[in-house]
Amino acid sequence: MNETDQIVMPSVWSPDAAALISFVLRFWFDNRRAPNTADVYHGMGFDHYTAGRLYRELQLGLAAVVADDRLQLNIIKMLPFSATPTPNKLIIDGQFITYLGCAGEAFSVSGLPMLEDTQYEVQSSCSCCYAPIRLRYFGPELQTPQEELPMVAVVGNPHMWEHGVPADRVCDDFHFVLDDAHAERFGRRISRRHVTMEALRMAALSRPIAQRRLRDPASRLWLDAQLHMDAFASLGVDISLWRPADDPAADDSASGRPPG
Repeated sequence: MNETDQIVMPSVWSPDAAALISFVLRFWFDNRRAPNTADVYHGMGFDHYTAGRLYRELQLGLAAVVADDRLQLNIIKMLPFSATPTPNKLIIDGQFITYLGCAGEAFSVSGLPMLEDTQYEVQSSCSCCYAPIRLRYFGPELQTPQEELPMVAVVGNPHMWEHGVPADRVCDDFHFVLDDAHAERFGRRISRRHVTMEALRMAALSRPIAQRRLRDPASRLWLDAQLHMDAFASLGVDISLWRPADDPAADDSASGRPPG
């Protein structure tokens, strides 16, 4: 990350932006919908211009997707929640609460304080065959047996996600699949190469986000391709497809040898 990036992207949210994240997620959880501009005004006292400025701050930090060029400031996503339908649904006591952004958010949702001491599940489906997938939780603890867990197919790469790319663009590259064969068929169907990983590795990547969400004002994200690739590789994910062809580490990764 260069000096200019550090100036543009502070390491923490402004106090008002942090308060807005908390308000939106808690309102959404309680009311099963995102707040509109009137809800934000009555709940937080932010007028249209203030709310628009704060939403833009949240978008740059990969926390939200908002139609900030529309007068109604329609909230599309406030991670991990999604106002637009996705394959991933948060269910409590058999009741639909909200859609979740992607396979990654199906794990990072476990860090929300309002889910502590709560039994819930994330319902999803295989992106190849649409077979049902269920992740069962109690609070932050994933309780689904390992042998029942799906895999995750990543059909983009970190170079496509970094430095201000909207969160919904990133989410669109993470998909649940039943196994490697289903990942292969899914990749062929959409004409994309893919990287696959076990669900527990995706959970491990999401854990730092989950643990800080709504608790730590420094939870602002800034996706850097190399840092993201290093995180995947540190968990044993084969990232050879993401490396330039002339990068010696690409051959090392593909062969299973450690780089260097």
